[in-house]
Amino acid sequence: FDYGSKDIATLDKSTPFEISFIGLGGKNETSNEEMKDILYYMFEQYAKKHKITIDESMKNGILSPEAPSDEEEVEESGTEKNETEEGSQFLNAVKEGYPEAYNGITYGDAFTNFFDKPKWEYFLSEDDKNIVEFTGICQYDGEDMKVCMQFEVKKKTFDCMYLEYDGEVQDKSEINNILDTVFTTYVEDSKSEDKK
Repeated sequence: FDYGSKDIATLDKSTPFEISFIGLGGKNETSNEEMKDILYYMFEQYAKKHKITIDESMKNGILSPEAPSDEEEVEESGTEKNETEEGSQFLNAVKEGYPEAYNGITYGDAFTNFFDKPKWEYFLSEDDKNIVEFTGICQYDGEDMKVCMQFEVKKKTFDCMYLEYDGEVQDKSEINNILDTVFTTYVEDSKSEDKK
């Protein structure tokens, strides 16, 4: 990224710049056309994932993007806020929900109790499904195992549809097993705390 002769201390998001070099496959130099193609491909993939329409005309200025105007910044900021608020609704729906068999014990509390480094994220899938993804670390045979679970959230319900252990996809029966283990552990841990 070439900002010309500007002092780095004076740079901000409105400072114009030019993309002057992209390394590709060990090459020392990449032509401007190749750099345009690479950058356009990156934006194209992002656009497809987020269902945004773009066309090849944006290649013309892709190496020297313009800073957004104040009006554009306000609009983008507002859009981001709305997406964040919508995502929070779906996240809270799962984290504050609870299985019928464990009335009152939320997924948020049970997962925080069972997993290390718990992390919740929301995204819209390619087929327009609202997905809440949980990742965390638990112990299995004395070793750390990374767990990834995905919940599909509908109007008033949600269901765990996907489970991975260290990157390996598990079947539906294992989803039921781990959920039962997580909530049972929470109940047992709560009883232990009460005895103290």
